[in-house]
Amino acid sequence: MSNFENPIILDTLAHAYSHNGDWERALTTARRALAAADNQSPAIHRALEKTVADFSAATEQALIE
Repeated sequence: MSNFENPIILDTLAHAYSHNGDWERALTTARRALAAADNQSPAIHRALEKTVADFSAATEQALIE
């Protein structure tokens, strides 16, 4: 598994983008992490789903401002 397929690494990258205010890239990367998490535990899958939801809301908020 490469780093671009590892959902944990992708999630970490998504959070780094979010901390820099790059919400669109954070959301895209979080979605990639979720897609790569098919074989992960249910807890990891739920955490990634929450990240996608949170980043989606933040991206929408950033577009409003």
